[in-house]
Amino acid sequence: MFLDEPHNVTSYYGSIVRRLNEGKASIFGNDHAFSPYYTSSFCFYKLEMFFKKGSIDSSYKKIRFHIIMLFRIINSTDQLPPFNSKKMDRYCEHLLEVLYDDSKALKAFKKCIDIIDVSGFDKSDKTNLKSVAKTKILIDFAEN
Repeated sequence: MFLDEPHNVTSYYGSIVRRLNEGKASIFGNDHAFSPYYTSSFCFYKLEMFFKKGSIDSSYKKIRFHIIMLFRIINSTDQLPPFNSKKMDRYCEHLLEVLYDDSKALKAFKKCIDIIDVSGFDKSDKTNLKSVAKTKILIDFAEN
């Protein structure tokens, strides 16, 4: 959600674990604020809830990490602060306000799906799921 790397989560779980074990990942730092971790897990939970309720088509489950990244981009009000910054808590507050309201959250997730559809991202193509270039295209569409 915060690293803009959903292409790494989709099917490279082993590489994520290796990066964490080798200390190369930029997550779980001792000096990091807790808010981005809570926000990302709560966002994941809310999206999964909408899939289970049938509010969002389950064909988008394969790209749920892309959706979560887009959610942050389209709902953030400021530039992403460093994980160890006090500004991170304020940054996450706005995202959580949207997530705490089911109607706002669903509307935001559907906007993410619209971005995916308009961008030409083929959610059924496994190479799209793993492509850095396709992630960048989604980010560009979300920021414009």
